[in-house]
Amino acid sequence: GHRSVESTQIYTQVSIRALQAVHASTHPAEQRDRPGVADEE
Repeated sequence: GHRSVESTQIYTQVSIRALQAVHASTHPAEQRDRPGVADEE
């Protein structure tokens, strides 16, 4: 743990941003909007 919640919040925000980036780059709905990516429907 950390002495201050502010220290923990820094790591939490980095993790959320990383998760959002992975989600945006791999989610099927996002892939459909990208040119050159085959639509599986």
